[in-house]
Amino acid sequence: WSLEARELDLALETVAAAAWFWDGRDLTEGRTWLRRVLAATGEARTISRVHALASAATFAHEQGDVSEAFSSANEALALARELSYGKGIVKCLSNLADMSAQAGETEHAENLGREALSRAKTIGDERLLGYVFSSMGFTAYYRGDYETAKALTERALEIQRHGGSPSYIANSLINIGYCALIQGDLARATTAHEEALTLTRNRIAIANCNSNLGSIALYGGDPARAKSLYEEALSAVRDLGEKRTTAESLRGMAAVAATDGDTARAARLAGAADALMNEIGARLEDPERMMNERYLVPARARAGDEVWMGAWEEGRVLSLRQAVDLALED
Repeated sequence: WSLEARELDLALETVAAAAWFWDGRDLTEGRTWLRRVLAATGEARTISRVHALASAATFAHEQGDVSEAFSSANEALALARELSYGKGIVKCLSNLADMSAQAGETEHAENLGREALSRAKTIGDERLLGYVFSSMGFTAYYRGDYETAKALTERALEIQRHGGSPSYIANSLINIGYCALIQGDLARATTAHEEALTLTRNRIAIANCNSNLGSIALYGGDPARAKSLYEEALSAVRDLGEKRTTAESLRGMAAVAATDGDTARAARLAGAADALMNEIGARLEDPERMMNERYLVPARARAGDEVWMGAWEEGRVLSLRQAVDLALED
């Protein structure tokens, strides 16, 4: 209605406010509306446009459209600077740092994080500092410095527990739990993820928790529970078009298949996971490499290279929906 009535400022305010609903519920619908409104309001120089661009960047990134994500995120930052919108600049810097870290550009991410921290300290908003520390912890994780990552995220969590958003608390707990998982502290990893599940309604965050809890169960020697948790994760995001958590869960299901002795299924699922990671430009991090070495490399040796690669190639050409359907087959 706002677009039809040419109430463009209202349209921007509406989609910016609705982004919290679309995130983790219907990314495709959210991206469709954000694109439509942003295209119609290209000349607008408002804070609402900053928020809409930032949400467009997040949704694009979650669906693996990295080029569009960076384009929207950089435009959001440029507009926030133009408007001298201090909190917006800090959040845009942190969001860009997160995406850059995931793309392997950790030095650039660190530079963005340093500017965000300096600005947040000048503003003097504790919750904004929590946001920045969480992002800096994310960068440290992708640099492979898990102790620093955990320390920074624990610092963010301490701030967030005093009046912060439950979704931010949940995200910090997930990141702390993941670092604990990598370091072999399965007890801490479990409690962090279980608490996060009580705080979030975001389907992507829920899937992330269940996928990580699946890995905890797998490493703890319970592949049946791991399979159930990976299935819950995939079911949560199967219609969202989300790719990173989907790829991690598919790899987990491949590892479960390997423990069951079904090497052909393991190879197909591994191929699908690798294809998704390649599609979003993501590198294999320590958790993925650890899972490959512990479960998939031995499975490949048992199957033989020719058989494994044949099934792996079959998995690589599956669509996102086909790969998830394969994983959820009994």
